[in-house]
Amino acid sequence: MEALGSIQFPYVYPDPESRRLREALAQDSGLESEYILVGCGADELIDLIMRSKEARLQLECGTHNR
Repeated sequence: MEALGSIQFPYVYPDPESRRLREALAQDSGLESEYILVGCGADELIDLIMRSKEARLQLECGTHNR
């Protein structure tokens, strides 16, 4: 609870593009940050990839219930 109380802006949602995390990962890996994809688990990452303009295939497979 103390940690939660010390948050400066608890009502502000985190950056949906995870810019700071992607920049840190880019510096660590030597990749450009625009080549790094961050998501909330494999399901979201696969969904983002499949919805991209460059995706030219369709993939349907069963997974666990969310």
